Order: sequence, then C-alpha cells, then structure tokens
Amino acid sequence: MSGEVAISQGGVTGSITSNLKGSGTYIILGGADRFPYQLVAQPGIKQISDLKGKRFAVSRIGSADHTATMFVLPKLGIQPDKEINIVQVGSVPARFAALVNGSVQGALLIPPETVKARELGYRILSNFADIEIHYQQNGVYTTRAFINKRADILRRFAVAYSEGNHYIHTNSEGTQKIMRKYLHGDEKAIREAYTEVVLKATPKIPYPSKPGIQTLIDFLVKNAPEMANSKPDDFIDTRFVKELEDRLGKNSKNSSKPQKNQAKSTSAKPAPKRGAELSDADLKNVSGGLIALLNKPGG
Repeated sequence: MSGEVAISQGGVTGSITSNLKGSGTYIILGGADRFPYQLVAQPGIKQISDLKGKRFAVSRIGSADHTATMFVLPKLGIQPDKEINIVQVGSVPARFAALVNGSVQGALLIPPETVKARELGYRILSNFADIEIHYQQNGVYTTRAFINKRADILRRFAVAYSEGNHYIHTNSEGTQKIMRKYLHGDEKAIREAYTEVVLKATPKIPYPSKPGIQTLIDFLVKNAPEMANSKPDDFIDTRFVKELEDRLGKNSKNSSKPQKNQAKSTSAKPAPKRGAELSDADLKNVSGGLIALLNKPGG
C-alpha cells in the first residue's frame, strides 16, 4: 500500500480487507481456486467421524488451512467448532510432526508430507481439492491508481501470467522439472504435488474466482460485519484477462479461415509494442499456445 510494489501475488485476504478500508486494491488475476489440502489422520482413525472429540492441528486461527477446516469438515459430517479440538501448531511440517508424535489425531497436509504420511501408514481420509468448494487461495492484485495509470503493463503481465498457466497444464515434464529445482522434493512428492495440487487448483484461464471470493467473504464477515453486503465484484477487476480471452478467441477464429494469396515473409516478427494496448497480432505472436487451450473442449 506504500507504493513500493505496483503488482503483488499472494493470498488475497489482505487485498479484500484493505479494499474495504479504502485502499483501492483489486484482484486482477486468479490463482489457485481450491483448497489444496488432504485430510490426514492417525492410523487408528478409520473414518472421518472418528475424529469427533479428537485434537486437530491447524497452523493458526484464520489461516488458509483453518478456513478449509471450518468450511469443508461440515460437508463431511463434522462441526469443527463443536466436535473437534482445534490446536494451533504451525507450518505443514510442524503439523505432520504433531501427527507423528501423537499430540494430534488429524491435520490438513500437502505434499511432500502427504507422501511421507502415507508411507508411514497414516490415513488419507479426504482430498479437499476434489470437493466442489471454491476458495480463492491466491491471486494477483494491484491498485486502482496503477490500473488507471499503467494499464499497458498490466495487459502484458496478464499475457505472461496466462502463458505460465498454459505451460503448467500442457507441459507436465517441464513443470515438474521446475518444481524439483525450487522445491527440492523427491520424484514421488513432486509428482503428487503436481497432480493433486497444481493441476487441480490452478485455473486454465486465470479469472478471479467469484465463488472462491464469496467463500472468503462468508468467512471474514463473522469478524467483520461491515462486509455483510459485500459482493465479489467489489474486489475484482477482470478487464485484462477478459480482453486477452476475447482477442485470442477472435484470433483463433481468424486463423481457421483460409488465407488467399498470402505471401511468405522471412522478416523477423517485431517485439510487442509498449503503448497503451497490445494489438491482435502481438497477442497472437506471444500467446499462440494459449489459443489452443481456450478452444479445448471442457477448458
């Protein structure tokens, strides 16, 4: 909010709450829109209902995994505020350690801890990424002032971000190679992180998730009653991804038409312009791969 950073990516709760206080922050691109956790329990816990009355680890009250616990467990038959004892433990490794030493009987984990837990005989009772609950886990946000002043930068950012999403969904080997470089996990953990978290939670077209933001609003309103009348549209600006989708869709239709008397050119393609807008040709040059993704059935 100090203006030191024009564009930020991360959890969007701060963007929403600061917007409510007049900061002018808006989510322009959506990241993960599912809870990426797996519900892991002690070997003696045979089914989810067995967790009633037991100690359940979260990182901290108000965190993403705590939010997931409060939203998803009721759909699985447990009222977390009444039927389990929530214990603030800390990070994913800390929650896994609490399971191993027996101080808690259940927790939400992600790879590589889920892989380790399974190898040690702990039970995976549920994969939250497979449950139809939208939650805007993270996203890209900026200020209204920057949107009005430098829309050209945000358009180019949207192109690059969308290309990244396209790469994730179409290049399994390359994506996992990058994950191994930065996460330093073994082959099995990286594979599970890719298939169970990255693919399932990352949208193919990075619109902010209105249902996911509504989930956040429903959670935040308990401690912020001033949000009672808020709607997801109050906190998002989708113009950049919408422009990109519309232009790529148009380019895709045009490219399918036969071209008459089209001469071959050996000249180099010009770099995208730095003006207020990218032309259709620019977008086609830098994002041709995304066209196929937008037209893919079921995308």
